[in-house]
Amino acid sequence: MAVSKREKINKENHFQQAIWHSANRSGQVNRSGQVNRTGRAISLSIRAHLTEEMAILAFLLSLILALIPGIVHAQDYVEGEVIVKLKKTALGKSSPFQSKLTQKGIVAKSSVSMGNTVALKAEGLSTSQLIGELSNDPDVEYVEPNYIIRKSEIIEEGARKYTASELATYYSSPSGFSTYLTEAPIHLQDTWPEVTGTGTPIVAIIDSGIDPNHSALSDALWSNLYEIPNNGIDDDGNGYVDDTYGWNFVNNSKTPVDCDGHGTHVAGIIRGTGQDIYATPVPSPIVKIMVLKFLDCSGSGTTADAINAIYYAVRNGATILNNSWGGGSYSKALHEAIAFSYQLNVLFVAAAGNTANNNDLSPIYPAAYDVPNIISVAATTDIDNVASFSNFGFTSVDVGSPGVRILSTYPGDLFYEMSGTSMAAPFVAGIASLISRQRTDLGGYQIRQIILSSSESKSPLVGKVSSQARVNAYNAVAYSKTVDADGNLPAYQANLSAPDRGLASSGGSGGGCGLVGEVYRKMNGGGTPPSSGGRSFGLMVLLLLPLVILLIIRSRLVQVDQRRYERFRVNSSVTLEIGGEKLIGQVNSISLGGAGLKLDRFLEKGSVVKMMIADPEGQSATIEVEGHIVWSQEKKAYGVEFFKTNAMALERLAKGGAKS
Repeated sequence: MAVSKREKINKENHFQQAIWHSANRSGQVNRSGQVNRTGRAISLSIRAHLTEEMAILAFLLSLILALIPGIVHAQDYVEGEVIVKLKKTALGKSSPFQSKLTQKGIVAKSSVSMGNTVALKAEGLSTSQLIGELSNDPDVEYVEPNYIIRKSEIIEEGARKYTASELATYYSSPSGFSTYLTEAPIHLQDTWPEVTGTGTPIVAIIDSGIDPNHSALSDALWSNLYEIPNNGIDDDGNGYVDDTYGWNFVNNSKTPVDCDGHGTHVAGIIRGTGQDIYATPVPSPIVKIMVLKFLDCSGSGTTADAINAIYYAVRNGATILNNSWGGGSYSKALHEAIAFSYQLNVLFVAAAGNTANNNDLSPIYPAAYDVPNIISVAATTDIDNVASFSNFGFTSVDVGSPGVRILSTYPGDLFYEMSGTSMAAPFVAGIASLISRQRTDLGGYQIRQIILSSSESKSPLVGKVSSQARVNAYNAVAYSKTVDADGNLPAYQANLSAPDRGLASSGGSGGGCGLVGEVYRKMNGGGTPPSSGGRSFGLMVLLLLPLVILLIIRSRLVQVDQRRYERFRVNSSVTLEIGGEKLIGQVNSISLGGAGLKLDRFLEKGSVVKMMIADPEGQSATIEVEGHIVWSQEKKAYGVEFFKTNAMALERLAKGGAKS
């Protein structure tokens, strides 16, 4: 039988008019970080009358919501650890600085792959105390917390796992899957015959590791040719013993095995961009995957480990880095690591984050760094709207890419649907690998320009991403064949002073997948315990304040007529167009404000709708009106509010009906 996500859409679906349903907002996340897709419906937009007091309450609520992330994320770092960059004069084990650390009981947790940067920890000292001890030291260039970073994925409710054999059956059956990886028209399979080059690019997946035994991935793992497996010797002298296909920075071992599932899913998308990972067997690999694990089994990692992974990838030959993770804390050391990758002409693909925020105002890192080799990726739906959960930003996010219900590899030789900017980013990294295979003479910065220049302009992305476009694999590969190689890189010097906010405001909006779950973890352990009772008390006061104000307002409110527009009974056929798809039905009532209808499945897909309604007076064939999806707080549901430019058409409709 066909799988629900892949069912063909019936263009003649009928819909029921004037029905209101209680619904959750599209993309709302619950405590487990899952998208709640139950009970959603589109409905009429009836804007509740707001008194002056209600307007004040709305302002206070928005202010509180803006303040809460800064409170709950303010200690999003590993307690008792810092990253320190030393001045060149302080290098060496016999330096005065080393002696000072020993006297204070501060030890090196790990080197951060650059001789003058080190992660430090101390028993009995808090992060703020460590920073106080070191920030004014004449040997220290800078010191910062070891921030916590999280994956950027969402697990869909109702998503199921498939074995490789089940997937092959569904995919080959006429009643099974109708598309490959994504229903978004990025033309993956059309691109494959056009890739005639023979390069084998190395893509580093800096993530939660990988299932090295997965049938769709095992033969695509990068192999360190300069390391003899399992001999206990660092044969290539890179500081890592027996690192045959990558490294585990979480426990400092040679086995970057995925215990979360995130990295394996990302790997499948990258390989699947260029080859059919649903096939049995999968064709011989055209890309090699370097596995660098820094996220643990819960999908969390640290800045220090991410930095080490970046330096490892660049120094061991990776030319494309996929980074489906992020956080709201600016790190100078991470900024410098990415700048280092740019100097070696490596492409850095970064997920924009999943909190539906504007990254121009509340940046997520590393996506928001200004290093020229970064492609910051928003998630888009199958019809090219920004996904409800995706972050965006006209100056800080570059391009859209499919990120909704992507069916890819999962540990245990399984396949699983996930959503998120975590899934959008590897499509971009995969397209980059196809360009790199076709044109081995192109560097990361030029590949970035090719991807952005060849993307398809989409009106829902105007003002949301700088390119105002969604990626297109076919266009990118075709365009890459026409350009001349140019190894020149624009000059770039990382500005490490401007974004420095200090420890107290080191949070931001976060880059994880479930905001409620993130808040819960931050306030209940998970490496980020609250630092004081004052912060918790302040949060409690902010949360209770709207309730107090609401009680006061309720005692003063008078009943008002909630209906803004008169409603008329009409009997007209209607064609509703959303995202190029048409549905046919009947309108029984209408007002100048909107028309009621139930269309659950289009809530994610469309924000602008067009209706072609038969003129009840017979003066014209149809009356065309447009509107956009809005939320009615009074009805607790979504609706379609007509644009003001529709007034004349709607009045003509109203004349043909009776008041209701």
